[in-house]
Amino acid sequence: LKMADNILHGTQMLSNRLEELLESARSARGAITLKLKTIDVGRFIEEVAARYSLPISKSGQMLKVEVADDLPPVSLDHSRLEQVLVNLLSNASKYSPEGSRILLTANRNDSHLLISVNDEGIGICPEDQIALFQPYQRVGREQYKSQGLGLGLSVVKHIVEAHRGKIWVTSELGKGSTFSFTIPMN
Repeated sequence: LKMADNILHGTQMLSNRLEELLESARSARGAITLKLKTIDVGRFIEEVAARYSLPISKSGQMLKVEVADDLPPVSLDHSRLEQVLVNLLSNASKYSPEGSRILLTANRNDSHLLISVNDEGIGICPEDQIALFQPYQRVGREQYKSQGLGLGLSVVKHIVEAHRGKIWVTSELGKGSTFSFTIPMN
């Protein structure tokens, strides 16, 4: 049984790495296709957070969600936006200590939807922030056994930009990071 579990785990990891490479290749070619649909963003974010709160709590962390009441329905690709949120939440959890809090917020910022993921993790030095959204960049690998090829944030950036949005990070070493992105609401 243990051998079967190891094989399954190894197969899943290989599948994840292949999907990262394929997604990166699609992004580099500008081939990310969006299936836009008007959705209730607040409810969508609550649903994603509910699905992802279990893995975060298993890491001994707490996920808090704050969604503004006045968010209008927004036209976006539900599956792609979930991919963005899961990547940002996963990274926040991966680089944060046990007992810390991760905050997911969604607000209005003029004519844009503003979504942020804030953690209390290791933070990112200014030099690393410059190349953070480039392929094959992995910050903190010396301290944390992080899996992956360093393609996640590059793919996230392409997805946000395909929605005509922008993504950025603010961070301070030892005090955590906030990844934020905007998407036009019209």
